[in-house]
Amino acid sequence: MNPIPISVVGLGRTGWRNHLMNLQTLPDQFRIAAVCDSMASRRKEAETTFQCASYETLEDLLENADTEWVVIATPQMLHRTQVSAALRAGKHVICEKPMALTLADAEAMAKVARETGRFLSVFHSLRYAPDFELVKTIVDSGKLGRLLMIKIYRNGFGRRWDWQTLKKFGGGNLSNLGPHVLDHALCLMGSDHPGVVARAEAAVTLGDADDHVKILLHAPDAPLMDIELSSADAMGADRWKIYGTTGGLSGDGTTFRSRFFDPALLPVREVVETPPADRSYDKETLPWVEENFTISSEAANRQLPVAYYSELHAALQAGNPPPISTEHSLAVMRVMQKVQENAI
Repeated sequence: MNPIPISVVGLGRTGWRNHLMNLQTLPDQFRIAAVCDSMASRRKEAETTFQCASYETLEDLLENADTEWVVIATPQMLHRTQVSAALRAGKHVICEKPMALTLADAEAMAKVARETGRFLSVFHSLRYAPDFELVKTIVDSGKLGRLLMIKIYRNGFGRRWDWQTLKKFGGGNLSNLGPHVLDHALCLMGSDHPGVVARAEAAVTLGDADDHVKILLHAPDAPLMDIELSSADAMGADRWKIYGTTGGLSGDGTTFRSRFFDPALLPVREVVETPPADRSYDKETLPWVEENFTISSEAANRQLPVAYYSELHAALQAGNPPPISTEHSLAVMRVMQKVQENAI
């Protein structure tokens, strides 16, 4: 099969580093057909680097470029208009996260995708992060029993003062980190419509958008999801911690420790209503099994956009839709809107 022609709109940090630089490593799967940016210097650099056509406007690209897919890598306040235009021009679309500035915008984009019969996939590239893959493997194994709570923390301490710290541009940790972490959370809890309790505030940022976010997601028969996205945590915290009825897991994203037991090995016990004769507490030695995991340097250095595009290509070659569905990305947007609306 010939490589799929693809074009990138927006040649800033994300469009250049995450998309173009990684797409060029997959010449058998994708061909960079064209780029679009309002800055002539960026267009010229792309023409030279990727041997592609370039256009100043999206309209010109959609009318003239030989492309099947269009990547929208512009700020989210432009996504609704640009994604909709590309879909109506008959192109399949990959949209950078967050999907849109508002849930209403995202739903409008999804409606256009349904009406045109085109694919719309949001670039949740951290779906392929090795720490998430490891956690999901352990969760799916059932070793930890019934899951009670999963903590996902992306914490540190640091100020920002760029355009992504401003509300008017859709900035803040919820928009920057939230789509990735909420993608993980919804996959692990198995619910697309969780209840949300949250707090979001500007703490150490120089802008007015949130940089300290706390989110609790809950749903029937699902573990409580405890999420933090904080730039105001001077002490730091493990990225992952899981509580289960037969074990648990913790890890910093690179090294992990899991502890669990086989409940079939426990002695049969019954509740005793009378006080113990020696005035003591119940005691037993559990048959713990401990496992330690370290993400290899090879896995840690994996280019996640390459993994995203490789899986997308494999799905298309098999006649399947993109692995990350529009409906799942809408679920992420619903949670983000609930956080914004209901934060205490």
